[in-house]
This record gives sequence, structure tokens and C-alpha cells, in this order.
Amino acid sequence: MRILKVISLIYLLNPICSFSQLDMSSRYKDLYQNQQNRKKSIRVAKIKKCKEGNLYYKNAYKYPRQTKLSLDSTILGICFHDILKDYHESREDFFEGLTKSKENYSDLLSYLMGNSDYDYSSGKEGKLKEWVMSQQDNSITPHSIFKYSLELNKGDLFKAILTIHQLLRNEARFYADYTRNYSTFEKLSNFFNKFIDIRGDLEERCDGESGGDHAGTWYRIWGTMLHSLYKVDPLYENRCHIEIRNRDLTLVKGSFIAQMAEIVKPIYWGDYNEIDNRKSKYNKAGYLVMDAIYSGAEWDWRSVSNVSCDENRYLIKAK
Repeated sequence: MRILKVISLIYLLNPICSFSQLDMSSRYKDLYQNQQNRKKSIRVAKIKKCKEGNLYYKNAYKYPRQTKLSLDSTILGICFHDILKDYHESREDFFEGLTKSKENYSDLLSYLMGNSDYDYSSGKEGKLKEWVMSQQDNSITPHSIFKYSLELNKGDLFKAILTIHQLLRNEARFYADYTRNYSTFEKLSNFFNKFIDIRGDLEERCDGESGGDHAGTWYRIWGTMLHSLYKVDPLYENRCHIEIRNRDLTLVKGSFIAQMAEIVKPIYWGDYNEIDNRKSKYNKAGYLVMDAIYSGAEWDWRSVSNVSCDENRYLIKAK
């Protein structure tokens, strides 16, 4: 009898349970649809805002790619190493020059962090800017500006990278208190239109989703390269081999700093509203580029890598 009562109760409650499940399913469906509608509305608003020229970074870059890219730092580093070889007869010559170059820069990290008390330069920035402005729009690649800056600085790697970073940062952040460039957003745009898009997800795509910073990405890579160079030292084990002291630690710590820098900004700046969610990835690219250069310099300085400096080799479609 008890079993019959339980069966009867289940039978009586089943329509109620079924209704409840259907009701909940309907509610979840409505919530999901509302969320999708909201996303679509935000995306449409962003596209409209972008097409009207109301950009977060105000770069107004004219040549954004429509394919998302990743930077193969190892291939770019090998390319840079091959360019460097033309300026040095040996590893010893390269590293002796590198050590000497860093002597006059006592607090590089403060400079890189934008401390206005530190304003480092090589003195070649004016010449490099003349070269940039003489190039066609959408033509300057990482390896082409590196090659010219290295030429200006007579093969001095540290000063070549400092020249690029100082010029690009002053142009990109002319409005900041740590720069010495009284420019305008129009001049900023004219300057950085000379450079190719190395990301493929710039906010200028106006697709309602991409938020990459063209100018910021370009100058920060050289900044992390510079920091890497500042932290390492050559250690001569014998005349056949040179080890880069602090190489692995610099790569790990540098990558960590590059990541954390983007996490702590909202803590210090409160309302900070960064839209470039791939910034930290490109920040640490400089450390990886330098690590590839160290690999070549440690073992076989005059080796032929068979890697041509072609942007289609080191700028690859993102997965």
C-alpha cells in the first residue's frame, strides 16, 4: 500500500516538476538571449564609435591588417643576430662593446617605467626620425628600422635599440610628462603610419572586438629588449665559448614583469580602462628576441642561419 501511495504521489507531482523544468529552461534561454543582445549592442556601438574616429589610443592608423598575427620572437632574434654579425669580427668584440655601452645608464628601469627624472638618449634620434619620415607609409618593419639604427650607431647594439625606443616612445606618448616631444595626435598618426601593423588586431579594424595599440606595441618591444641587455653580462669561460650570465633569470623575471605591469595598473590608476588585452604578450616579446640573439652569440658568432629577414617569416597568423 505504501508503495502505491508513493507512485501515486510521483504521478501527481510529475506535471508540476515538468512545468518547473520547462519554466527554468525558458528563463535560462531568456537570460542567454538578453546577454547576447547586450553583447551585440555593445559591439555595434563600438563599431560606430570607431568609424566616427573616436579611438581609445588616438593612433588613427590607416593600414590595419584584417588577419590576427603573432610575432615569432625566435626568428626575429635570429634575423637581428645575422644583421649584427656584419659589425663585429668576433663574439669578444661584440660583448666588449656591449659592456661598455651600458656604463653611462645608471637606472635604466626607472627610465623605462617613465620616471621623468631619467631621460636617456643616444643622440641619434633626430637622424632616425628623418629616415622614418622619408619612408613610404606602411613600409617600416622591425628589421628595417633595426638595421638603420645599427648603422647610425656603428654596430653598437645597446645604443641602436635605445635610439629606436627613445624616438618611438617620445612620438607615441608625446603628451606624457616623461617625454620631451611637443607634438600632436595628427603628427603621431603621420609618424606611425610609416610602420607596418605587426599585430593584426588593432582597434582601427573597427570590428567591435579588437583593441590593439599600434604605437604602444611598436615602442614597448624595444624597451623590453633594452632591459634584457641591461641585465645580462658576458662571462668568458674560454676563447671558444662565452656564456651569458643571468640570461635565463632575465628572461623569466622580464616576462613576469611584462605580465604584472598590466595587472597592477588598475590598482595604481584606479579607473584605468585598458582595451589592449594582448599587450603583455608583446611586452615580453623583446625578452624572447634578445634570448635568441644570445643563443647565436654564445656559440657560433659567424654561423649562417639561413633565415632571411622577411616579415612574412616572423609575423605569422595567430592560432
